[in-house]
Amino acid sequence: MAKESVQYYSIAVDTRERRVGLQRRELATHPASKRARKRTSSSWRGPKRLLFVAAVVAACGTSTTPAPATADADATAAVDAGADVAASDVVAADAAVGAETWQPTADVAAATRNPACGAFDDTKRGQKQGWGGYTIGKQVFTCNVCRGGDPLLQGKWRQIDFKTEDPATPMGDDKELLTVDGNVWHDRIGGKDTDGKVKEQTVDGWYFCSDAAEWPSKDQFWVVEQATPSGLFGNAKGNVLRLLALTNGKDLMALTIYDSVTSTKTKTYNYCRVGSTIKGHPCNDPFAP
Repeated sequence: MAKESVQYYSIAVDTRERRVGLQRRELATHPASKRARKRTSSSWRGPKRLLFVAAVVAACGTSTTPAPATADADATAAVDAGADVAASDVVAADAAVGAETWQPTADVAAATRNPACGAFDDTKRGQKQGWGGYTIGKQVFTCNVCRGGDPLLQGKWRQIDFKTEDPATPMGDDKELLTVDGNVWHDRIGGKDTDGKVKEQTVDGWYFCSDAAEWPSKDQFWVVEQATPSGLFGNAKGNVLRLLALTNGKDLMALTIYDSVTSTKTKTYNYCRVGSTIKGHPCNDPFAP
C-alpha cells in the first residue's frame, strides 16, 4: 500500500473535560484540523498498516446483540500526574464496595459483514471482546478492521503535559493511567471534579476500528461499558468515543478525541508508555506509591 503523508494537529486541552482515546492507522486530514494549530514535528505519524485499515476493536459488553450507543458521548478521561493528592479527598474507585467489574465476552453472534468492507485482522493480543456489529444512532457498523486489538496500543500509558511532552512536567492533581489489553481498555483517572474536590474514577470498555465502506474517515470508536463512580468527569456506561491517534516511536502517543460522534471539534492528549524514558525522565505509573 502506498504511504500517505500525515499531518498532526494539536488542540488546546481543557483539563476539566477529561477524555481518553486511542490509535489510528491510515490517517487522513479531518475538517476539524482546519481550526487547529499545525504541529511542526514530522516524527509523529500514523502507525504502519498490517492487513487492515484503521484502528481498534470489539462487540457489545456481555450481550450478543449490540444495543444502540449514546451518540453524543462525553466519554472517558485523560489526565496525568504531577502533585500528590490528599488521601482524604480522594474517592478510591478501584476499592468501591460492591462494585462488579465488567468483563468482555469473546463469543458473540457474528455480524453479517458489508461485502464492500476490506480485510481485517483477528489476531488475539490479549483480552478480547467478540465482534457482533455495533449501532450508533442510525449508523450501523458490521465491519471491524482490528478485531483482536491494535498491536501498537497494547500496554500501559500515562498522560503527560501537552506542551512539553515531558513526564517530569507537573500536572497538578490530574492523573491518568490507561491500560490497553487486546481490544479491551481500562482507565484510572484522578483529578478535580466540578465541585473542586480531588476524586478518582475507573472506566472500562472496548474499542473497534471502522472500515471506509461504512465510515469514510476510518475512525476508532471506544465504547464505555462501566464507569465507577458513574457520572464523574462526564463518564458513564453507554458513552461512545470517536477518536484518532498518532504515535512517535513506540513510547509516545497522541489521542485526538471528538467532542461527540458527529462533532468536528476535537481535543488532543499526549501519553508516554509506562516504563519508558522520555526526554531523560522516567514515565512511571502516576498512582504508584
